[in-house]
Amino acid sequence: VSERGLELATDAGPLHSKRVVLACGEYGRPRIPQLPGSFGGLSQHSSEVRASQIDDDERIVVVGSGNSAVELASRLLSRGMKITLAARSGISPAIPIATEPISTLMWWLSALPTSWLPDGLRCTGTVPKVDDELRLAAEQGQLNVVGEAVGLEEGALLAAHGERVLVDRIIWATGFVRDLSWVSGITLDDSGIPSHHRGLSTELQGL
Repeated sequence: VSERGLELATDAGPLHSKRVVLACGEYGRPRIPQLPGSFGGLSQHSSEVRASQIDDDERIVVVGSGNSAVELASRLLSRGMKITLAARSGISPAIPIATEPISTLMWWLSALPTSWLPDGLRCTGTVPKVDDELRLAAEQGQLNVVGEAVGLEEGALLAAHGERVLVDRIIWATGFVRDLSWVSGITLDDSGIPSHHRGLSTELQGL
């Protein structure tokens, strides 16, 4: 905060405004679980990896089963690679896309405030998959699905139920955590959420 309002530090110099809108998303810090042991090969978050950077002969483990894991795994499988997916809940069956007229009704309902919906229809924090590509790859032996990642070794990942997967590169498709620590002058609760009322900061006027 300055005499000219809010100050935003940028690589092109400071900017001043009476109003600043943060539209960069709050989940900005990659989340990598801290597991016992150490891994000697490449260990990267999915946000740092491009499928084109991975050699066809690499032994790959993708940790996670969310959208980023599915997208990356699909790209590698399309190249004929055999990969391993480590996921606590395995691969969930695809949820069929609704047909007319249900699909149109659902589209209209999606515009309603979530507080109006019954608990069973509210978002659970996960996005359902809409195709069975990974499940089919697992049935055909191209994809090896193991349990939750629980530890690391020099050249291996340890999964639940005592499975040991030899691997050259571990890719953590484990999402992001909230990171607004770069915004000074606001208080964050234990979940990293700033004090606000309907998106307006209760501590910094204009934010």
